[in-house]
Amino acid sequence: MEANEDARIEVILLGTVHHGKFFESNSKDKPYICTSYMIAKTIYYVSDVSEIPEETMTKILESHSGRGDGGGGRLNVLIIDTLRLLPHASHFGIAQAIHAAQRLNPIRTYLVGFTHRVTHDCWTYCCQAISQGRRSTDFEDASSSSSSQTNIYPPQARDLVVTEQDSGKSRQRFEVLLEKGVVEDYDRFTGQALRLIEADNPTPPLSNAVALEMPWVRPAFDGLLVHTSLRSSQVTDNFYD
Repeated sequence: MEANEDARIEVILLGTVHHGKFFESNSKDKPYICTSYMIAKTIYYVSDVSEIPEETMTKILESHSGRGDGGGGRLNVLIIDTLRLLPHASHFGIAQAIHAAQRLNPIRTYLVGFTHRVTHDCWTYCCQAISQGRRSTDFEDASSSSSSQTNIYPPQARDLVVTEQDSGKSRQRFEVLLEKGVVEDYDRFTGQALRLIEADNPTPPLSNAVALEMPWVRPAFDGLLVHTSLRSSQVTDNFYD
């Protein structure tokens, strides 16, 4: 928050989000309830979620429909769980997170809670494409072309030859790293993300036409500082701006 604003911050506990389910035989798919938080009526924080019930979604939308603080009836910031591209029993995948952002229509969306196999740079590349309204067809042939955005970690390892102890076979380091998930084709990853978003579009009741647009979205990380105001719609951070 801005330094000259009141230091008292209201945090509202919203407990009605689902974080997977109980797996006991007699639970009958009973959802496991987890907490989410509305901070100063401008930031919605939901870090562990597999479903946002319609009741909770409606409550959030209605709480901002009459805001007269320059925010245009919108959240300033959405911080939302995204474990990976595909959905998980207890976490959002990329499509669920983006569709929630479309409905809530925040000024900025930050994704949190990723698995460790995908780098920050790859997620950033993907999120930029989502924000730009790109389509999966834009990336259909990219991964097989010479212009494909492919990265290897560590960068200098492409031409090294290694011997695998389990098989005794010498292979290019590139191939070994690929199997371990540290060779990344940004275009292929982004195309997969966009296909999931396009295929799993529930077209829910929306409060306004603006919510149909793709949100501004970026991956969050440790040390990211997000600055926002209680009196306006201005949002900045110490990395993407």
